Amino acid sequence: MLKDKPQSHQFPPAYRYLLDGYRLFDIDLYKLRSPNFHADMIADRKKLMAELADCIRPASLFVCPLCGGRDKSLFVQYENYPLFQCRTCSAVSPNVDRARLETFDLHRTALMKEDLKRELLSTFEYRKQTFAVERMQYLRELLPGFGTEEDLVLDVGCGPGYFLSYLRDVGVPARGLEISPHCLQVCREMDLDVADTPLADESDERYSLITMFDVIEHVNDPVRWMRQTYPKLRPDGHILVFTPNIHSLSIFLMGGEHNMIAPFNHLCFFDPDSLDYLAVQSGFEMIRLDYFGLDIIDYLAMKEAHDSIRYFQSLRDMTGPVQAVIDAAKLGNSMRILYRKTQLD
Repeated sequence: MLKDKPQSHQFPPAYRYLLDGYRLFDIDLYKLRSPNFHADMIADRKKLMAELADCIRPASLFVCPLCGGRDKSLFVQYENYPLFQCRTCSAVSPNVDRARLETFDLHRTALMKEDLKRELLSTFEYRKQTFAVERMQYLRELLPGFGTEEDLVLDVGCGPGYFLSYLRDVGVPARGLEISPHCLQVCREMDLDVADTPLADESDERYSLITMFDVIEHVNDPVRWMRQTYPKLRPDGHILVFTPNIHSLSIFLMGGEHNMIAPFNHLCFFDPDSLDYLAVQSGFEMIRLDYFGLDIIDYLAMKEAHDSIRYFQSLRDMTGPVQAVIDAAKLGNSMRILYRKTQLD
């Protein structure tokens, strides 16, 4: 059983000016994640690693999924599952048999169905009222005038649909694509416009905005994937991408135990150089890169699992301000990238 710690000191309002210009976001670990999130994540990881052990390829066979480079260095490792950094484009990736993983179809497994119920459906309303609302505010900051009936959003990898649900609430036309049959069922039960059809089947020049929240790291061939999105956007269209930042403070603190490692699930990690490479190779211009992570929450979740102490309860007042400073230092464990469609020669 987790043990409570005494409540920590609350800073008086007079000191809040110290964080002027920082982006503060108050996230409640106990509403965002299930009670045993970290321990359950590690248990699921071990099951998956045992089942897919034959998918880990020898280091000598490494090929970067972003640029095809073969020169690499070890970046981080969890047990016998290493991640390598490409010396050509700087992307970080596991050295796995991607064809075998496609055959395995991780998103259709019972393990993923249970994870969906435990980590996403149980927290659906909280995620909708926090993440979806903040994402809409962020988009209006990035794209003045966004959010009218003239817009049409395609949310690729929409999950259980909390962002689509919010867009419907505020009157923004939107459609989703989702390959998980478990998430697709949830979306359809809410009567959201979501399909499991290929991105290539969408009409050309239909969408003003494509969103990909935590999707691109799952893709076998990121350049090919982004090139598929290009014709689907209107001439002045944008793509908003959220993806993990493996060059983060929480990776430094947690190493291979970090939940973002996600063996056999997260297949490519980026940094500013590799994100720019992706843009150039697929016909986009990267016009904004922000950091907005959950480093403190992820680290405290791990420590709570290790020590059986409710650290977040006593340290909550510091998590938002400290995370804001981490993000400003470009060390937050999530990146937000806005790409603009350019005219191809």
